[in-house]
Amino acid sequence: MPARWAYTAAAGVLVALVGLASSGRDLETRRLTLQSGAPAVLHLPGDGAEPTEAARPLVVLLHDRGGNSGAMGSLARRLARSGYAVLSLDLPGHGRHPEGFAYDGLNRSWGLEFEAAYEVAAERRDLDAERIALVGYGLGASAALQEAQWDPARVASVAAISPPHAAEGPYAAPNALVLWGAGDATRVRRAGREIGARLAGRTQIVADRTYGDLAAGDAVRISEVDGVGRFNARYSRELAERLRDWLDATLAPKSDSGAPDDPALGWSAAGLLAALVLLWNLPVPRAAARAPAPDGRSRLARLGTWGAVLGVAAALIGAATAFGGGPLGFLPLAPAREIAGLWGVAGGLAWLVLGRGAREARAFSSAQGLLTFGVAYALFGSLLAPWIDLFPGAVRLGWTALLALLLLPHFSALENGLREGPLAAAWLPAAARAAALAALPLLVWLGLLSRGALAGWPLLLLVSAALEVFAARWARAGGDRRASALAQALGTAWILGALLPLE
Repeated sequence: MPARWAYTAAAGVLVALVGLASSGRDLETRRLTLQSGAPAVLHLPGDGAEPTEAARPLVVLLHDRGGNSGAMGSLARRLARSGYAVLSLDLPGHGRHPEGFAYDGLNRSWGLEFEAAYEVAAERRDLDAERIALVGYGLGASAALQEAQWDPARVASVAAISPPHAAEGPYAAPNALVLWGAGDATRVRRAGREIGARLAGRTQIVADRTYGDLAAGDAVRISEVDGVGRFNARYSRELAERLRDWLDATLAPKSDSGAPDDPALGWSAAGLLAALVLLWNLPVPRAAARAPAPDGRSRLARLGTWGAVLGVAAALIGAATAFGGGPLGFLPLAPAREIAGLWGVAGGLAWLVLGRGAREARAFSSAQGLLTFGVAYALFGSLLAPWIDLFPGAVRLGWTALLALLLLPHFSALENGLREGPLAAAWLPAAARAAALAALPLLVWLGLLSRGALAGWPLLLLVSAALEVFAARWARAGGDRRASALAQALGTAWILGALLPLE
């Protein structure tokens, strides 16, 4: 029965949260604010680690574009359990960093962040400032390689995971490892091979073979990890083992054990499954007002109307961007500007043309939507913490709320203008969501939108699928459509606002 399932799922969520809290007791975790203003997390081996009187080597972890220090948490915990001190920081424009994004792959605009990380090792007696490794993923990998080639005297080793492009400097990078996954994009795999060959001073090199001398500090190695791609590289045990082996060879004596597991991932996965079951079985308050009467148009006609308003919105946004810099130029979440503009304008037009829905009480609808979003925010934000930090900092909260307001017409149109009839008609809003998502790469290809609009496209695909399941369940239970639309707008804005870079 639904009640029994809800109680069981609630118990599962509680057990998972307790498991998450206890999974890191073998580590010492501290939140810091670096001298540059960057928020950072320092992971240290806890009481269960092998005792040592020597200062520990420091690994500085850098995340990818559209990530934050939380995205590197699993790798940080594995390395800390292997005996390293690990400092993971939010880069400018990401996470809780107060400054905007300012990196073009050519300048050293993040030099202050690296200097602040080095100062952490210099100020602490338990850290060895002579043994510092830079490890980056994606954009962070390119930044780490660049820093190692500009200031090699401060770095003993560098590892680049799936660097998207080469980064050069006036000096040779010390003891460099370039890693990527077999499931990475072709351009990333090609870039990894080219970067490794250039660092080794050759036209090409063979994977999993060390070129140069580790003792002299000029070693270079490239490696491709099977079963690893863009979405699981940071959580792969195999990749962590290869990285740990390189750090052992360049920073510390080699140990016989493999990279430890990260139990937080298992607790998180179990908790997320329980949370989905819980939300599915929670009672949905029914709308006070009756559903609107259909206007007589067929479902295909309504879907055609949706496509037409998407086209009109694309033309308006494209023209405004070409001639005036874009109507949402004030919004510092760069990729979200065009997404919010396109979906917001199209949603507003569709909301007017397709019907405004029932006249539910606004206060009641808002309260329902806020409560639903609040439950999802608390549950999923906490349970996803081992994978990514989805709690935006104070500087992002205002922009996230504005983004939700801009997206609200889009979700209002889906719920009030397209979601009607029996359960068999559920394909209509799902098709409309698919059309809205497909419009982004199409308009980029046509030149009406910049490539930045695709930065969050894979994430939007996953979020949209999850929201459609939620909305269909809500509608089937007779829930308030205004509340459903508000919860979806807040949820989408939350994800984009927490992850997209701030300029």
